[in-house]
Amino acid sequence: MSRSTVVSEIPAQFGALADLAFTRVANAIDVRLTRPKALNALTHGMALALLEGLRVWVDDESVSHLVISADTGDKRAFCAGGDIRDLYAGFRAGTPRYSFFRDEYRLNEAIASFHKPYIALIDGMVMGGGAGISMHGSHRIVTENTKFAMPEVGIGLIPDVGGSYILPRLPSQFGLFLGITGTVIGPEECLEAGIGTHFCAAANIETLRLELLNAPNSEHCLKRLRVKPNPNLLHENADDIVHVFSEQTLAAVFQAMSEKAQNNPFFASATKRMDAASPLSLCLAFEQLRRGATLSLRQCLSMEYQLVCRILAGPDLYEGIRAAIIDRSFPPRWQHNSIETVDSAMIASFFNPAPDCDLVFEP
Repeated sequence: MSRSTVVSEIPAQFGALADLAFTRVANAIDVRLTRPKALNALTHGMALALLEGLRVWVDDESVSHLVISADTGDKRAFCAGGDIRDLYAGFRAGTPRYSFFRDEYRLNEAIASFHKPYIALIDGMVMGGGAGISMHGSHRIVTENTKFAMPEVGIGLIPDVGGSYILPRLPSQFGLFLGITGTVIGPEECLEAGIGTHFCAAANIETLRLELLNAPNSEHCLKRLRVKPNPNLLHENADDIVHVFSEQTLAAVFQAMSEKAQNNPFFASATKRMDAASPLSLCLAFEQLRRGATLSLRQCLSMEYQLVCRILAGPDLYEGIRAAIIDRSFPPRWQHNSIETVDSAMIASFFNPAPDCDLVFEP
């Protein structure tokens, strides 16, 4: 007899289940992302479904742990981010997607508050919203296919989904480097930064998933996996990253990055990404990440929601999506030409409370 029970047979308990599959296996919950053609980009419905599930499972004593993975055979993506095509559709229709960000951030907080092992099998690309449904969990398993980035400044957004909490707490200023430059890193860099907690070869990831689902104790399955990184670019450049991102102004960071880029391809590539990003987003992200270092996760998510509410009312996010995804025409036409033309008073205004943009969490 099968030990599995398909949770999605009771959709009233979990809301819209499109693009997600929930299965009960013994005492574990198996969550599968099922949008491979869209690189498993997170939709509003997916966020709501997982949020509703977590609310039930956190208090269900028969559930010991949760495993989340991508149901895709090509290994391209665990979750490439939020569904930015839908954000653009909302802009064109005159209906900004405030509720998507509100519920996505509530989901991020619910994952962080899930006091049971929450194990993400990150076999493929993980960016933006994908980081939100993995980084807040207790275990993050990477493979040789893993590509991680927080590239939001490149489309006129900010490193959100709790990025202002997670990134400043990574060692050696790695988080500020990743959030400001949008650099893509591999599995060894993920382990170096603490983004990944364990490494598993991709050929073994499905075996691991089944073992985790059938094991009464998930730690028993994880203890044999590698946790220490092999040589990697973050480690090799750690001293220079600390030097650059200890600067007190974004202009000074740009100058220091430019100097490092002259003789270091790693910094040259990162500087190129910064030069192409939205100047407004860069200024907001720099201030956001500095503030986030002293805030709780809930405070960070609330701050991010305030910022996003204002970003949704401006042009840069939609221009960034248009250039990168819709028309694929570069470079984007940002509302500012450089960080020097972004008024400091404007940046400060983004951090003031925005009407009707309060983020309410579960007690």
